[in-house]
Amino acid sequence: MRLLHKILAFLVTFTLLFALLRATEHFNRHILMDELQELGGVPWLYSVIGVIFSILAAFVIQTEWEHFNRLVEAIRDEVSALEQLWLFSSHFPESLREQTHQAVHTYLRNTIDRGLPHDAPDGALQPDEQALAALRDAVFALGSTPELMATAFAIFADLVKHHGSRLYYASNRVPPILRRTILFGASLIILFSFFIGVKNVWLDYLFSGGLALLTCLVYLVMDDLDQPLRPGIWHVTTKDYQRLLRKVEAGAAPLGPVVQA
Repeated sequence: MRLLHKILAFLVTFTLLFALLRATEHFNRHILMDELQELGGVPWLYSVIGVIFSILAAFVIQTEWEHFNRLVEAIRDEVSALEQLWLFSSHFPESLREQTHQAVHTYLRNTIDRGLPHDAPDGALQPDEQALAALRDAVFALGSTPELMATAFAIFADLVKHHGSRLYYASNRVPPILRRTILFGASLIILFSFFIGVKNVWLDYLFSGGLALLTCLVYLVMDDLDQPLRPGIWHVTTKDYQRLLRKVEAGAAPLGPVVQA
């Protein structure tokens, strides 16, 4: 629906501008008609602009698509590591098991409610970092049972790695200068499409409108991929975290042999 609203808004704006220009006698007779009679090298220049825009857009979209897929993979691996640690904690001593379950619950709840961490004062830990610190303390408290600590530490190390990957790919953005360059190229293609037309006004509208809409869609795709946490054409959700949170809250972890502290 978000994409549809953007497309409709663009089409309405383009149609009004197209109708206004075609209804202007000076533009229609002295500019457009002259160009239709003697186009010269204008179509070739317009094609060059389109090729440059296409190369830049293809490069950015390919890069952002790879980042998006890696973000999805990092989220799945992060949830998987959390679930493994939660299930394995059933073998912890009772106090550590409760600490681990509470830390996992806090981690999931904060991730669902807040998404990426917001800026915090220097030296202050974010809620998910506090949950990671609690999990770390629970793992290192297993020093008296090294057979448990080795496995728990390996799972925790994976969790930290995937947590960092998620934050990196979710916050990675197209450089501002590159974004402005692509936006400028898209604007040129849309603007210049008004000056290259055919004598039949309906065919002219279909040609100009279709070309402008395609250019707009290319930019919208790039913009959506650059904002993976914002609802759009493609975006990541917290459904994996929510699934695990429901299991944690239901206390579905199988109870294995408890090691006494």
